[in-house]
Amino acid sequence: MVSSKHSMCPRAARVLRSQSGETIVETLVAVLICSFALFVLFTAVSVAGRINAEANDAYERSRQSADVAESQEGGDPSMQRTVEVDGVYPGSYLVYYYSSDADSAPSYRYVPGQGRWPV
Repeated sequence: MVSSKHSMCPRAARVLRSQSGETIVETLVAVLICSFALFVLFTAVSVAGRINAEANDAYERSRQSADVAESQEGGDPSMQRTVEVDGVYPGSYLVYYYSSDADSAPSYRYVPGQGRWPV
């Protein structure tokens, strides 16, 4: 029996010459793509969280301003404004204007007995 390194069976030679595996470059590119996708996803989640926190703060300031306006029994006549309303009940209405600070949304309260109020 003659033994030589070139005398292996043809099937084994085919398996050794097969190109079906992944190279290290292909693996690194796949890891890079996955890392970039995770970075983009993390950034989007953190930005969404920050926007949500800002919206919650604005809503809370608006609610506080509305609570102040709704708790007022009377009103300072210098704070009266006329508000024009469109839609189902169009017209002009006399209201008290309240705002707790420059960053909060203004609140209005209807001045009873002044003008027409929707029923």
